[in-house]
Amino acid sequence: MTIRTTTEKISKSDRKLFTTPSHDRDNFIVPNCKKIFGNSFYEYDLSEVNGLDNLGNPENSIMSAMKKSAELLGVKSLFYLINGSSSGIIASMLSFLREKDKVLIARNCHQSVLNGLILTGAEPVWILPELNSEWEIFDPVSPSEIEKKLIENKTVKAVIITSPTYEGVTSDIKAIAEVCHKYNKILIVDEAHGALKSFYPEVFGENAVKLGADIAIQSLHKTCGAPNPCAVMLCGENVCPENIQNSLNLINTTSPSFPMIMAIEETINYLASPNGKKQISRLVSDIRQFKNEFQNDEKIQFCDFNDETKILVKITGMSGYNLSDSLFENFNIEDELTNNRASLLLTGLGTTKQKLKKLGKALKKIACYPNLPQKPTEQTPYFIPKMQMSLKNAYFSEKEEVSAENSIGKICGEIISEYPPGIPVLLAGEKIRKEHIEFLKNKKETIQVIKNR
Repeated sequence: MTIRTTTEKISKSDRKLFTTPSHDRDNFIVPNCKKIFGNSFYEYDLSEVNGLDNLGNPENSIMSAMKKSAELLGVKSLFYLINGSSSGIIASMLSFLREKDKVLIARNCHQSVLNGLILTGAEPVWILPELNSEWEIFDPVSPSEIEKKLIENKTVKAVIITSPTYEGVTSDIKAIAEVCHKYNKILIVDEAHGALKSFYPEVFGENAVKLGADIAIQSLHKTCGAPNPCAVMLCGENVCPENIQNSLNLINTTSPSFPMIMAIEETINYLASPNGKKQISRLVSDIRQFKNEFQNDEKIQFCDFNDETKILVKITGMSGYNLSDSLFENFNIEDELTNNRASLLLTGLGTTKQKLKKLGKALKKIACYPNLPQKPTEQTPYFIPKMQMSLKNAYFSEKEEVSAENSIGKICGEIISEYPPGIPVLLAGEKIRKEHIEFLKNKKETIQVIKNR
């Protein structure tokens, strides 16, 4: 039986539950909560009562569901994540890294990787992908650069990269996996934005684990239509499931949401079905049709080397920031993130043809503005600052607040990143440079620095 049918059977039984949660199915629902969730959420919201499984030690329906999901996605093992991809990234780091271990990380990483460094005490060896100046996004991570770094840093235990990136740029995972395994290193891929790879590889390519990565973490809520924060961790042959489970238990709640667990199972089962594949095919077709309307438009350009679900668009003569502002203020369209060059709009299974048409009309009207406004260029200072102390030690050190202009040369005491996508500008433990302050002067008046250092 599926998790849903098992939960439904218990929920509809006459069993008297003197257990958590205290609403006891739908016997008491806070009135406004009932308006938000309805009755059915509460009917399925049970704890690990007799007959249900335990996410922290799955043996029955959850274990069966995860095994089926692993088979559908073509990987050795799989874990349901009810705290987003962030929990999977941190758990994978806790499984393989210890205090002072070296880990090679692409600098365009998500904040959860930085949290993992704090919790493990591991020390990063950074690799900075090339910045594509035309779109102001990072290019793919180079396999040859990975190999060069591994030769220079022989004690590195694992490699962590983001692919696809927030903007949909995908690295050559197969080649990178071959390099990592040549030097006996574990490859962890933050594939949060690439969950559709597991269901529609003919368009999006295979998931990272099928291409040779040891672990890949995918967000089902970003493109696959699942609710926040549903995600999964895919594991390959070199990964011990027991170690992953133990690491997840360190950071997971002991009161997981069964509606959320069911949502993960149902989303995977649906998208792996013929009807699910039709939905994905429909989305791809609608996006391609949307972009085709601009083929002869010289002012409106789309990035054509990224994941098709990521609409990265720019208008000649207009900054990405102004495009973003105009979409929101004049057309009530909100993008995901922006930079000097372009604006990023994410799509997923909930993106309709009508929604895309509205975006298309808005872009055409904006491109016809007689005097396209420009905001001053703000180039994010993406380089690797000098590390003066470990991120963990800096995080737990005593700090003081100083004005931004007086922080130059001091050791940063906080993580400073633009979110989204959460790529770090400065990390705790890194030396603050003039370039950082020039970028941050209109964003932060004060900065935390390590006291007496």
